[in-house]
Amino acid sequence: MSQSNLRDGQHSVQTHGTETSQLINSSNGNQPSERPGSKQSGSMLKSIFDLENQFEFYGQYHSNLINILTHIVCVPAIFFSAIVLVHSSQIFPTADQNRLYGKSGTYFDFNLSTIVSICYGVFFTILEPISGGTLCLLLVSAGHWSNLIYENSEDQSFLIRVTWIVFGLSWILQFVGHGKFEKRAPALIDNLFQSLVLAVLFVWLEVWFYFGYRPELRNRLKLKIDRAILEYRSRKSSMKNKLDDSKINQAEANSNNRDGL
Repeated sequence: MSQSNLRDGQHSVQTHGTETSQLINSSNGNQPSERPGSKQSGSMLKSIFDLENQFEFYGQYHSNLINILTHIVCVPAIFFSAIVLVHSSQIFPTADQNRLYGKSGTYFDFNLSTIVSICYGVFFTILEPISGGTLCLLLVSAGHWSNLIYENSEDQSFLIRVTWIVFGLSWILQFVGHGKFEKRAPALIDNLFQSLVLAVLFVWLEVWFYFGYRPELRNRLKLKIDRAILEYRSRKSSMKNKLDDSKINQAEANSNNRDGL
């Protein structure tokens, strides 16, 4: 066989192999890879606006009644005290051009406290239009009242000290609720965004659910939460059993070593 024919044969095999590889990839549904991170970021953004998915995660950490009641009291206290502290920081100071005046001499400050309140409220309205919409009104009002309370306080330094006490005590009570009654670390450990933002909506929804709002949603969420809690406890029990077995094996090994000596 000539060298020319040999080269032609090798080229034919290589071409055939390439075509076969392309055909296999096509049949397996392989597509050109997407831009790194684009699919993940899109999925993350979608999950943020998925109310049921978010509430299911939150509910796994808040199934005990005392812990739920603690959060219903403490979460609003944390939010309100936080926006008072934000206003006092003067990060976005109030100025006349940022103040909307009413006919009776009343005014509405447009500063960082009200911006935070409005952003929270709009986000909650998108997630849950009815209960979130009513909460939006309350949050905007809270932002306005935080400004009024601070600006009209005769002793602002004393007000700030009291606000810090309320803020800190509310967090402590929530940790006590998780440790003593829920017997599970707070969601703050696993989902910071949910703890700092969505908790405000979720405690509000707990109240609405209690009064009969959207029972089909409440029941659906309860089933998902109960299943997730059972899975968590099963994993925890399995890990504990493995740890106990490991300790027993270690103790037996130590005993055998002593006997050998």
